[in-house]
Amino acid sequence: MFGLFKKKRREVEDWEIALLKNTFHLLPKEYRDFDLQINKELLGASYAGYDRSKPEFVSFFPNPEMISRFENKKAGGYKMAGLKVYDTVGEKLLNYSIYVFDGLISGYLIEGNNRKYIIDVNQIDVTAFRKVRIDNKDFDELTKSLDEKEVKFLNPGDVYKIPLKGKSYYHIFDLEDGDFVAIDTEKVIYRITHDPFQIVPLNKSLEQVMNDH
Repeated sequence: MFGLFKKKRREVEDWEIALLKNTFHLLPKEYRDFDLQINKELLGASYAGYDRSKPEFVSFFPNPEMISRFENKKAGGYKMAGLKVYDTVGEKLLNYSIYVFDGLISGYLIEGNNRKYIIDVNQIDVTAFRKVRIDNKDFDELTKSLDEKEVKFLNPGDVYKIPLKGKSYYHIFDLEDGDFVAIDTEKVIYRITHDPFQIVPLNKSLEQVMNDH
């Protein structure tokens, strides 16, 4: 269970911005508009380890302005797969994917070496690029209990179900030191901590919690 608390929030780094921009400039024209989303203010904070089966995954928590400007619920979720980027430490190309949910850049994955790479953002290979549809079943399951306004406060890329003490909670964002905030299907919001391990109701609405974050 405590592997869930390893994620750390941090600022988006300059090399990540450059990598994303350079990648989209190489992709077909239909993807060029994503360039408008790529800056530190809009992408917001970043987290390592969204996908528990792929700890190299880095997800973004977007600025609300980015959500209101670029969100497109009809777009669904997909990844831009088949990309490669050069690692100057291992001196080889690494597999690389960008994830998009509802029209928003949600995160990226560079496979291999447990993030101990140094990326050359000018050496990107997109010749095998392909678009792969993906679904976040946990997000879809949770939104059945929420109204349309509440759904807009969530980043699909940050939502996943966590079973704790015989009950399911849905992670919605991280706090300091690996703690996080979660919600259940009754719309109760919780602060979940690991040291000591506690599940504490916050007695706030989803909107209040997200506006305070």
